[in-house]
Amino acid sequence: MYPTILNGDEITVEPIRPKAVKVGDIVLYQNEDDLIAHRVVRIENISDTQSSVLSPQSCFALRGDARPACDAPVAAEQILGKVVLIERNGRLIDPYGFKVKLISIVRRFASGLKRSLIPV
Repeated sequence: MYPTILNGDEITVEPIRPKAVKVGDIVLYQNEDDLIAHRVVRIENISDTQSSVLSPQSCFALRGDARPACDAPVAAEQILGKVVLIERNGRLIDPYGFKVKLISIVRRFASGLKRSLIPV
């Protein structure tokens, strides 16, 4: 989640119901043997085709702030909680504050610009 979360940072995670997750939230989720904290970029409702009753379920598209592509879709039951606080060198950081958002936007823009300028 660089630059929002750096190696060595401690994060505080609060439980969240999947229905309360919003685009822009940073969530912690279980992926096989790993715990991953990434930002929600899209929420999709899918229908359960195995059941005779159609009940919408949420599927989340998540991406690290410096990553060019999304992770594999994440099911609602994989979501463990929402990152609500970052502690870096004894300093508390609001992961949804203006400064963090601005750095994230600039980083994403620079990353896209860099990819477009480097010949493949």
